[in-house]
Amino acid sequence: MTLAYVVLMLVGFYFCVVAEFMLPTGGMLGATSVAFLVAAVWIAFSHSFLAGTATLLFALLTTPLLLMGMVRAWPHTPLGRRMLNRRPGEQPQ
Repeated sequence: MTLAYVVLMLVGFYFCVVAEFMLPTGGMLGATSVAFLVAAVWIAFSHSFLAGTATLLFALLTTPLLLMGMVRAWPHTPLGRRMLNRRPGEQPQ
């Protein structure tokens, strides 16, 4: 398998993580994102040890950054405003 599959799996992983965070899916997209990540790392390690290690480190370093960005953006989304019971332009107390 080529490393293009690894990139596609990582894109699927990040898409599912963002969608799980923004949509109330009950964890189904979260489980799918874990499956994407495991598949990406598996394919990368089957290609070479260096590719697998690089993929794993990339995911371990960028996923917390993505989550931090989503936590900052979430209160500004329609679902976040609804759950926090805020109106547009209202400041947190």
